[in-house]
Amino acid sequence: MKFLKVVWKLFTFFYILIILGYFGLKIYAFLLPPLDISKANSYYLYDNNNELLSSTNDQWVNLDNISPYLINATIAIEDKNFYSHKGFDYLRIL
Repeated sequence: MKFLKVVWKLFTFFYILIILGYFGLKIYAFLLPPLDISKANSYYLYDNNNELLSSTNDQWVNLDNISPYLINATIAIEDKNFYSHKGFDYLRIL
């Protein structure tokens, strides 16, 4: 009986810890400013003498210029529940 009380207390402690961690992450993500991704696709390659070998400066494309078939195909392959969850598909992550 004493063992069950200890197990129950540990289970409750970890359950509360997980819930607090989950809501803490959600609040943290909500309070963060949006990430600047304007240079996310740029890269620079240097040699061992720090001379620039190659670089790219890809341009962003507006969503209106992308085919809706490509958008729907990407969503179908990557995340079939894209429109039904709030940003994280926990079953797919697991």
